[in-house]
Amino acid sequence: MPMISFAPRRWSTALFALLAFNAVPAAAQSVMAVCTDPKGRGFETTPAKGWVFNRLKDAVITFSRDRAGRPDILIRDRSRTVSLARDGAKLTVTHQARNFNYFIITAVYQQAQVDTFQVTFLPNGKGQLVWTSVRSHLPPKDETRATFLVADCEQ
Repeated sequence: MPMISFAPRRWSTALFALLAFNAVPAAAQSVMAVCTDPKGRGFETTPAKGWVFNRLKDAVITFSRDRAGRPDILIRDRSRTVSLARDGAKLTVTHQARNFNYFIITAVYQQAQVDTFQVTFLPNGKGQLVWTSVRSHLPPKDETRATFLVADCEQ
């Protein structure tokens, strides 16, 4: 009989999703995807850095919907967990498949920032997040940049 083994990373991802899911009010009912370790490139004009490598090391991004269908995105890194909905972002599901094999969520913030999160799952179950972010003159550093990140996902 073959041994079944689980990679430690999958256990930690599943555990975080469970804890994050339970930390949200009871209205949150379904996890659509859990994505890990987003990385990519960005272009920063203020401060003038040009092209830079971006990575949220060991970050976990959990996409969920409550019973009313309202989306939320929890982003956990080494120091904190942020709920985009609770932080005031206006989240909108702009495209989706009925079984959530793909979806796109836009996040519009009160300050000059817009993010798009596109998650696609292939028939083999592997998922990919494509996250774009545009920020214009955000305080306190008057930061202006555009970022493109990708991450692996699980349903």
